[in-house]
Amino acid sequence: MRERYLHVNDRVYDAVEEIAEYIVSLSTPEHARRYTRQILDEIRELAHYADAIPESQYEVAKRYSPQAKILTTKNKKWSIIFHTDDHFVYVEEIRPSSMVTH
Repeated sequence: MRERYLHVNDRVYDAVEEIAEYIVSLSTPEHARRYTRQILDEIRELAHYADAIPESQYEVAKRYSPQAKILTTKNKKWSIIFHTDDHFVYVEEIRPSSMVTH
């Protein structure tokens, strides 16, 4: 597997920030930092293993690229939609995993 550069869409950062704000409303800022750090680490890991993930068949992913892929986070709560070319991983969206088929 080859390493690629990451290009993360601004709406992904906005969504992660919203997730953090929601967690702070329920818990602590430290909990929100740990949780969102884990999500961002999983996004960063895509630079190394994006090729190992198969193309998605879901329309929600295909609207970004015919070869779009979906990474489900380790806690299974979030789906990260991305696609690749020879040099980049384009991270387009993060959404609740329950909404991927819609």
